[in-house]
Amino acid sequence: MYRMHCPEVWGGIKGISMDVRTNALTASLYSHSCDGGKGGDIYYLSVCDNDLLTRIAIADVVGHGQPVNHISQWLYEGLVVQMNSLDGHRILTLMNSMAHQHGLEQEQISIAKGDRLFIYTDGVVESPDAEGNLFEQEGLLSVLEEFGNKSLTELKEAVLAAIHRHTGGSLTHDDITLMAVEVN
Repeated sequence: MYRMHCPEVWGGIKGISMDVRTNALTASLYSHSCDGGKGGDIYYLSVCDNDLLTRIAIADVVGHGQPVNHISQWLYEGLVVQMNSLDGHRILTLMNSMAHQHGLEQEQISIAKGDRLFIYTDGVVESPDAEGNLFEQEGLLSVLEEFGNKSLTELKEAVLAAIHRHTGGSLTHDDITLMAVEVN
């Protein structure tokens, strides 16, 4: 498990399967580019100087290569600049407002110690089988209900196994990023 150090912004656009920990949370992350290289999904975690505040940013960006590199760098730099600010959510708010312009909505939720979140990009629920039937939220919810009390790594692996079964083993339809998170 990778233990983030203060202050740090960790993540990127490379394919990865890794567990990460800060004082505030523990996470198990998987990210895979549909073309096998650097993908259109971006993932970052940041932790402030005193390890009192952790932020998560996951974005599905259209395209690959240089355009995604530019957006990833912009997001990284914004997280670095705002890392120690209680107002540091500005970069994430800006990112969400850009998504809102495209018809996506955002919500705020309260979380407490022991709560779990499962964060994912559309490539998870839009994974097709041989006939083109998608994995959908129902497929994901079924796995989360069955494995939700397992370790974060086991939960992540169970979701990936279910997607592989559904697609016949192929993950070439879209980039996939998912993160199982528990509040410490």
